[in-house]
Amino acid sequence: AGEFGLNFLMFSGADINAKWQGEAEGRIKAAFAAALAKRPCLLFIDEVDSLASEADGTGNEQYRAQVRGALLKALDHARAEPSLVVMAATNFREKLDKAVIRSGRFDIHIMVGAPDDTGRRAIFESSLRARRTEPGLDLDELVRQTTALSAAARVVLIDPAARMGLERF
Repeated sequence: AGEFGLNFLMFSGADINAKWQGEAEGRIKAAFAAALAKRPCLLFIDEVDSLASEADGTGNEQYRAQVRGALLKALDHARAEPSLVVMAATNFREKLDKAVIRSGRFDIHIMVGAPDDTGRRAIFESSLRARRTEPGLDLDELVRQTTALSAAARVVLIDPAARMGLERF
């Protein structure tokens, strides 16, 4: 966003979901209103699947339909604002309601796969930069041993290791 001179706002599905009737819908409306007020703006929605999943028979369908409807309405309104860009991320694209991901709402879909060796190395280097590590730490071996882990899992792997290291000192 900064490279393009846009303001940046972000919320996640967890920020929006609420206990009381109408509260989640109000939060969606407020988030989009805040983004409109900060135009030009990039509004990023993380975990959009928690707001826009298809009905799956697990219960609370009325609440989910109302939240999904509020998101659809906000997306349609945002579409008329060329200085507002809306992006979203999910780990569960297959669960998203087709109305949410159709053209005119989210026009471009980008699948981000697991990082390659170079990417995994960069993640470890970035995560370990401010931490004291064992002098003989072999990053190449660490990269090889974590091929199947997601980027988030690799970062999570470092925190418990750091705590164990603190206990030794």
